[in-house]
Amino acid sequence: ALADGPAGVMSALAAWSCVRMARRPTAARGAWAGLLLTLAILTKMSTAFVVGLLPAALVLWSESPKSSLRAWISATLTRAKPAIVAALIVVSILGGLYGIAFAENHLNGSERQREAFDGELVQVGRRWSDQLAAVEDTAEAAAALLSPLGALAALMLGTIGMFAHKKSGVFTLTWLAVLWIPSMTLAVTLQTRYHVPGLL
Repeated sequence: ALADGPAGVMSALAAWSCVRMARRPTAARGAWAGLLLTLAILTKMSTAFVVGLLPAALVLWSESPKSSLRAWISATLTRAKPAIVAALIVVSILGGLYGIAFAENHLNGSERQREAFDGELVQVGRRWSDQLAAVEDTAEAAAALLSPLGALAALMLGTIGMFAHKKSGVFTLTWLAVLWIPSMTLAVTLQTRYHVPGLL
């Protein structure tokens, strides 16, 4: 894993590539989206949920007629099929290469074995009180990173943007959710650096 700054840059590029693909789903744009999504995840495993940005973008920027839900889903998938297939191929190839290297590292008993994530930093099944405390910590982290005035301005501008540009606003909230919620719910000790990817 790299530092949180590069992880944020790769996540932003992955988000941009998903929107670009959804607006005009070609095989080339799908391949780029798959490449950037995979690189974002490999940069830092805590960004793994960025894969959810691809279906979110396809839903938000779908140009298919909404006569019925089934027809809309079918038309959306048909329109985006070349891009989706290309993205899946790239993700499968890069993910497979990483899996092979990871398995070889462990099976060969390397002295410098690498873990996918640090087990001491992750805790599954946290109590609700801990989850609420994480939300408070997130608010404090946003104020610390942006300054209280900056955090308030970001909140106001985000609210205005939601009404003025609904698709972009919803996608931005989705991006923040997939980057921040895993850290808020799984991190043993929430650190401000965990929020850096969502602020870039």
